[in-house]
Amino acid sequence: MDFKFGKKHIGDGRKAFLIAEVAQAHDGSLGYAHSFIDAASEAGVDAIKFQAHFAKYESTLEEPFRVNFSYEDSSRYDYWQRMEFTKEQWAELKDHAESKELEFLCTPFSSYAIDLLDDIDVVGWKIGSGDVGQKWLLEHIALTEKPVIFSTGMSSIESVDSIYKYFKDRKIDFSILQCTSMYPTPLDKTEIDVFLNYMQKYDVPIGLSNHSGLVWPSVYAIALGAKVIEVHIKLNDFSFGPDTSSSLSVEQLQTIVEARDAFSIMEDSKNDTSLSLESLSNDKQIFSRSVTLNSSYPKGTTIEESMILMRKPGSGIPESEVPNLIGKTLCRDYDSSYLLDPSDFDKS
Repeated sequence: MDFKFGKKHIGDGRKAFLIAEVAQAHDGSLGYAHSFIDAASEAGVDAIKFQAHFAKYESTLEEPFRVNFSYEDSSRYDYWQRMEFTKEQWAELKDHAESKELEFLCTPFSSYAIDLLDDIDVVGWKIGSGDVGQKWLLEHIALTEKPVIFSTGMSSIESVDSIYKYFKDRKIDFSILQCTSMYPTPLDKTEIDVFLNYMQKYDVPIGLSNHSGLVWPSVYAIALGAKVIEVHIKLNDFSFGPDTSSSLSVEQLQTIVEARDAFSIMEDSKNDTSLSLESLSNDKQIFSRSVTLNSSYPKGTTIEESMILMRKPGSGIPESEVPNLIGKTLCRDYDSSYLLDPSDFDKS
């Protein structure tokens, strides 16, 4: 299955669609958020993703911190409030991303966020693991009829089946990502077996949301056929925020991009029948050898086997013709700086 996501495609016959997830790594700074777009563009990914939090529409003062990291927020509600951008600011971020040829994604965490992002014409949606079971949110997303990418880190297989049927029935394009909701995710908890099960079970593009802070799960999933890869991005190892340990540097992102492109080339080569001996003939001639004589000889010399010397290039008489040359007579002087040529012999 293949579908268009903005100006790019996701699915069969396509390279893995790579998403750099910023989440709250911008720490509420609009300027810092813009710098992540430049970094993602430098890495060569396909899309950059943010999260649209609006405290009064999604949280209460009773919501606890997942990780108690903040030096300035007395509650998670305060933190979400500090992460907010205006509609105009989100539009500026989207314009910046698109100017860098990145698809702009933003996970909504409220109906208010869905409407705001829809108003600035986001190309599609990413739904985080925590909201996959929220019927009201899925229904609101479905009304936009835009393509969706789901992470399934907190979902049972029954929940994934239900989501699959819901969006299939509505003929909305979507992709499913295996995800382990641990930050960072140990390699042995990546659950590639679940990813492979999804690939066998669902006829939609399957991918991996990788929270390990390492490149290897992403590279492995791409080699196995993943169509979408999402990883968190950081600008340096001392970046402030709860996701730094599960994020990748720009250099690590570039490694995944290089792996994706290399695997794509090798995959294409499996079905490439154009690579034949004929197409390799130039190189073959350079590295192969032809019949020459071990010294310069005058016209009238009879060829003996001891005089034969095989030398490069392979554009002359092949070794297989040596038995036919023994006993023949040179019809002109032979210069050992050159290959033997059939015209060096009497036709008889």
